[in-house]
Amino acid sequence: MAKRGRKPRRRRQKPQYPIATIAQYGPDDKRVTKIAVGIIEAEDAEPIMERWYGSDVMTNPEIQAQIAGFIEAHGVQSVVRTDGVIGCPHEEGIDFPKGRECPYCPFWSPSRSMQCISLLYLWYHKNHAKARTIP
Repeated sequence: MAKRGRKPRRRRQKPQYPIATIAQYGPDDKRVTKIAVGIIEAEDAEPIMERWYGSDVMTNPEIQAQIAGFIEAHGVQSVVRTDGVIGCPHEEGIDFPKGRECPYCPFWSPSRSMQCISLLYLWYHKNHAKARTIP
């Protein structure tokens, strides 16, 4: 008899290169103001990066067409993308000094980031860890 509520695990396939990575950034976890796309042409290759900025990067048809064109121009076979905003759009060493917190995005302060990582860790182990018996 099949167990209810459990989907069969899919076998992981070997990645097909070139791979595109798409990441969304913003001042908080709700607003996207930067999309970064990296193209990885082979397993040990350095990524080819392109970035788009603006308050409407998710809805602007011109920006969306540029992103699609960038991906298509590299013959991408696989795409990996974030599920929502993953961090501050400002870059350390470019927009603010290295080793400092971003002065523009208090939402992404290190204490907030550690809190998010801790919650993710707890969620993962609650939902994926096997039960252990303590002797």
